Amino acid sequence: MKYRYALALAIAAATTTACSQSSVDVKDSELLATVNGEKISTKEFDSFVAAVSNGSTTADKLTAEQRTQLVDRLIGMHVAAAEATKAGLDKQSEAAAQLSLWRSNILSEAMTKEYLEKNKISDADIQAEYDTQVAAMPREYHASHILVKTQEEADKLIAQIKGGADFAALAKKNSQDPGSAKNGGDLGWFSPASMVPEFGNAVKTLENGKMTETPVKTQFGYHIIKMQESRAPSPPALADVKTQVEGLVRNKKIETYLEGLRKGAKISITPVAKSSSSSSSAAAEAGAAPAAAAPAEASTPAASPAAK
Repeated sequence: MKYRYALALAIAAATTTACSQSSVDVKDSELLATVNGEKISTKEFDSFVAAVSNGSTTADKLTAEQRTQLVDRLIGMHVAAAEATKAGLDKQSEAAAQLSLWRSNILSEAMTKEYLEKNKISDADIQAEYDTQVAAMPREYHASHILVKTQEEADKLIAQIKGGADFAALAKKNSQDPGSAKNGGDLGWFSPASMVPEFGNAVKTLENGKMTETPVKTQFGYHIIKMQESRAPSPPALADVKTQVEGLVRNKKIETYLEGLRKGAKISITPVAKSSSSSSSAAAEAGAAPAAAAPAEASTPAASPAAK
């Protein structure tokens, strides 16, 4: 798989270079080899080594024997790519589609890298994003519940609790949630978003020490919920998550930049366009471009059937 990825990358680079050789200026100090008049740069070799090793090594760390072998392999790819171009294989739909994909991927990555170099992420940017994320963190709740199968059962238990019966004792005896029943229905601390919507919405309406007056119906049954307490979330220190926050800032900068480019571009999408199964399979084998990282969700209790 690693070799196939490297092969696809090298052929894409070689063919792209061959198709626009007149525009490529390789300095003598960066010249690795020449194949039929086509110049291969040391920078291309560096990228090739990174691809073959899956990023585990660099060209300067290769032994003399390894360097010789990889230079020979890269030259072989250029020879093969040139021959394929002569045969018109680069014009065939499948090969042309893959070359277009690789070219677009490589150039878009180069573009975003250049954009970020010109628009450096500052500490102020990171602090602002951190403050935004902290402000958006949901309030946390500590509650208990009793889960039963029917509304009739729930109504009877509510009446008993109102009459002075102990909530925890009834939960241990009657609740169908094995995870929390043994603890008197205690769910611990959680975010409403970690629960099914009906349960989470009900929790947010309760005051500390109060109980739902009517049972809350969910896909699991009927819940009697008692609020213990709530609190503002405790966010991690910026120093502990600075790398992740910087990643969010980077992604937002790129998204904003790309959105601006899209607005200035003439785009037309053909409604009936469909990818053939063979093209999709070939693209999958060649490897897909990495997606932007999304912020990780906070961990939530999974002991209760109320949890998603």
